[in-house]
Amino acid sequence: AAPPRASSAPIPPVGPEPQEHFLGTLRLQRYRPLFSGPAVERVPELQFQRPPAEIELAWDDAQRRQIADGDVVDVRSNGTSVALRARVSRARPAGTARVAEEHAGELHRDVEVVKQ
Repeated sequence: AAPPRASSAPIPPVGPEPQEHFLGTLRLQRYRPLFSGPAVERVPELQFQRPPAEIELAWDDAQRRQIADGDVVDVRSNGTSVALRARVSRARPAGTARVAEEHAGELHRDVEVVKQ
């Protein structure tokens, strides 16, 4: 005689692998500072004129990503990543981010911003 069968409990469905929480991309706006160019880059006395390595984020976007003013963030696009300090602005339109040209490097137009 066969042994009695065990009662079968429902098996929960297998979901997708957990992934990093994706909050969407931001439109990158590059800017060239007023005091920039070869003279500022080469002359040690003018180094204070160079823009800081930071990204300006809209207040709503920063709140959604739990980023505070001064946090170090990774700015990513198409396999490129740059670490910058966050500056939160209530004046910046939601969905946009602003970075000085010299710190934007190879970043594309749409970027993902993640707190380190």
